[in-house]
Formats: sequence, C-alpha cells, structure tokens
Amino acid sequence: MASILLSRVSQSCLQLPSAIRTVSANILYRNLITGHSISSPKQLEEVMKVDMLEKESPEQIRNIWTQYHADEKQMRVSDVLSAQDFAMMSLNAAKSPMFVLPVKKDAPSPKDDTVAGKLSGSLSVVLQMQMPYVLFTPLLDFQQMGTDATPFFTTVYYSELSESKGMVLCRGDILARPSAGEALSTTEANNLMKLTHRFYSDPELYTKWVHCMNHNPVAFSYEDLLNEVEIESIFKPKENTAV
Repeated sequence: MASILLSRVSQSCLQLPSAIRTVSANILYRNLITGHSISSPKQLEEVMKVDMLEKESPEQIRNIWTQYHADEKQMRVSDVLSAQDFAMMSLNAAKSPMFVLPVKKDAPSPKDDTVAGKLSGSLSVVLQMQMPYVLFTPLLDFQQMGTDATPFFTTVYYSELSESKGMVLCRGDILARPSAGEALSTTEANNLMKLTHRFYSDPELYTKWVHCMNHNPVAFSYEDLLNEVEIESIFKPKENTAV
C-alpha cells in the first residue's frame, strides 16, 4: 500500500508545474472562503485565560503555550510568531493567497539527490491562506476537487497579545482522515507550519517563490524549489523578536 501511495504522490508531483498554473489562475476568480469547519477555537480566551497570560512575560507565555500543546496524542502543534513577522505574513497572504510546499515524510526513501528521489521522500501540500486561518490540503486531493477538497491540517493565529506582548500564538490541528489518503504526523505538521511561516514572513523567500507562483506562474518551477531551496536550512531556528 505504501509503495502504491508513494507512486501516486510522485506522479502528481511531477505534474506540479501545470497544476500550479491552474491553481494560480483560479485564485483570480474564486473566493477562497470555504465552508470547511475549523477545529481550533476562534478566540484565545476559549483556550486560555487572556487576563492571566497578560501577567506573564513573553518568554513564560511561550513556555506555557508550548507545554499546553506538547501532548502528541492530541494531534496538535504550536508556534509563536513575533507581531512583526505575523503582520508581514498577513500582508503577503492577502497578496498571494495560495502556495504549494513539500513536507518531508518521517520515513523518507534512501538518500537520492535526483528530483524524482526528493519527490518520493516528500508530500506536496497546497496552502490556502485565509488569515487568521491557513488550510493545508494534499496536492492530489486538490487536483481532483479544487477548493472543495477537505484539508488535513489547519492553523489558526491568535493576535490578542500582539500589542501588549509583541507576539502572536499559533495552533495547528491535524484533522482526522477516516478515508484512505495521506495523513500527517505531528513532526510533519510542525515542519509544514514552520515552512509556511518562513516562506510568508521572509522577504527573500516570499518574493522568489510565493509571489512568483501567484503572480508569474509561468516562471515558477517546483523542481527549482526542490533543487535550490535547502529545506533543512528553513528549519533552523530564527532569531525570535517576540521574547
């Protein structure tokens, strides 16, 4: 089953250039506000007492938030962004509301530096930016159903502490996949979330990849994204101005 699924995903990835052009064209004419339910609470107060958090330092809030989402059995991940990075991410999301990213699988194929090898060890995911939410859908599902495809991962951003603490809290929920198809581990979800934050908040990454796919799709190459962007370097901790 794993080899069959891997073959399907790899074939889909090899068709990404044309698929991305279709997605990029569609966003000019379609409203991305879908009817998909978001499992995360809409307000921070539904998760934690905001007045209590206001009494804590940004560093302590980060620790509390991280610890609260540490149980992998809950199928949740978390992150903390600086208010500045979140503002940049939101601005870029409004200008470029879709993107496609590879997420490395927990158990990739043996090392293979060819494009086919890199594709076989990753899952291609379509991002729909609907701030303060982001919907993540396997590319294969999106190719078949478009924006009607059911997301398998969502993130929500809580900005209640942005002015007082200079930070925005992020929570990601891995959604149940009762039918056959790709599912994310918490490690994969965490990597995908952090990739999204970097590509939408880092000016160089945003301009070279996200803006290009949305506004000049003919010049966008997914193979170049796999070959030229060192995914491992994206995961290196970035200096955080939220604490």
